[in-house]
Amino acid sequence: MSEEGLPADYKSESDAVNSPSRRWPASVLSRFCWWSQVAVVGVAMATFTGYLAPFYYRFELATHFVAFYFGVALIATVTLTAARRWGWAAIAGLLLLVNGAPAMMCYVPASASAAVARARLTVVTANVHTENTNHRSLVEYILRTKPDILALQEVNAAWLRDLAPLRALYPYRIERPRDDNFGIALFSQAPLKDTNTVYLADAEVPAIVASIAVGSAQVQLLCLHTLPPVTEEYARVRNAMLRAAGEQVDRRQGPLVVLGDFNTSMWSPFYKQLIKESGLRNARQGFGILPTWPAGLSPFMIPLDHCLVSKEFAVSRCVVGPDIQSDHRPLQSELVIRE
Repeated sequence: MSEEGLPADYKSESDAVNSPSRRWPASVLSRFCWWSQVAVVGVAMATFTGYLAPFYYRFELATHFVAFYFGVALIATVTLTAARRWGWAAIAGLLLLVNGAPAMMCYVPASASAAVARARLTVVTANVHTENTNHRSLVEYILRTKPDILALQEVNAAWLRDLAPLRALYPYRIERPRDDNFGIALFSQAPLKDTNTVYLADAEVPAIVASIAVGSAQVQLLCLHTLPPVTEEYARVRNAMLRAAGEQVDRRQGPLVVLGDFNTSMWSPFYKQLIKESGLRNARQGFGILPTWPAGLSPFMIPLDHCLVSKEFAVSRCVVGPDIQSDHRPLQSELVIRE
């Protein structure tokens, strides 16, 4: 039959296959593959850069986003496997493992002792941000949760004045206000003993040491706020402060809690060195990554605020607190001293 005898709306099989309505799925998949390959290259470069952190301070920034790298690598692995791009899929899968292992370790519970608990202690650390004027949000959160210990960073005179509603709940306080983002304060419901202000690594920012009776135990406290590693010199001082914090730990016996804004995450080699040398563990272990900064920018938030505990403690709960209009979110940990 000649083409002249065919209906006007007739389409050959090849025309139907090549029509836009039949081509778009392959086009979309191809585009996803291209972007996935770009993502794989980016994640690979960032992952490798993180291993160079000990050699140049800016490279440390790449260590803080392993959870984000894991999510990107997961999407890329699925996409490239579906498209049968086996080589690229293998690379994406390797990056998935490399970044997934440290990210997932945060969800693995710490080994628990079968011993009976003899005392409990709830602590909150919060970088309130000096320029934050919404002081009421923090007050309401603390009055609602009533932690035994409250460690605050970036407090100035205005902050301490507006925290007056907490004074009845926390009659024992050490306050070192400053206007340069390095004021610090420690509030306690129970008497504080052996209190002192120290300057870790001779940095010109204060840290607080104290002890508190919890049941029959005397718990040592170290509250700190390190310099942010925004310049090479600040990074050097921050690292020295972390080492000095480890030395403070070595000089103390019994239950110990170190808390504050460390300006680094669990995946930094400098944080890892502190953990290795001190023998402490992060209270968030087993409860997830619990990112605290920068508030409101999920999924790019990272965990800069920490509560480290010695072997005498178990942790029954660790959570991120609510938005207090700071650039950080509070971190709340419920600790148990074991027999």
